[in-house]
Amino acid sequence: MELIDYIDGLFNYVPSIPDYWSTARLNTAFEGHASIWYTEMKEIHGRRNWPWWKSQIIPKYRNGTWIWKKTMSFENDKYSVDKAPYEWCLRQSKRLKVVHLYWRNFNLIQPLRLDFDPTLNFKLLLSQFGQELQAAKG
Repeated sequence: MELIDYIDGLFNYVPSIPDYWSTARLNTAFEGHASIWYTEMKEIHGRRNWPWWKSQIIPKYRNGTWIWKKTMSFENDKYSVDKAPYEWCLRQSKRLKVVHLYWRNFNLIQPLRLDFDPTLNFKLLLSQFGQELQAAKG
């Protein structure tokens, strides 16, 4: 889903970007089974624009099984002191964002806080999380 956000962002940032620029390199964005799926779809349907590809990708990869796997990944990745807090927070926030599409950053913090050991300094960890989110946004 990050791919969709990225390409949509390109069109929002540069509305005049030719559509083929966004779809010409899709083959490099997919790996494993997704790459095979993309190649087969391209052979069957030929060259298509970004809205068409987006309408194919979302139902294929944002289904109940995929959401369940992301949810389980979130629940099973517990924070421990041997992990870098900002890396863990970013990884977990990405999982939450793809499952809960309309949550804002404020909504993401609460589930992350519940996973921390109460003896840790929340302010420091959440401050690092906020800084990393700002850096990721550019």
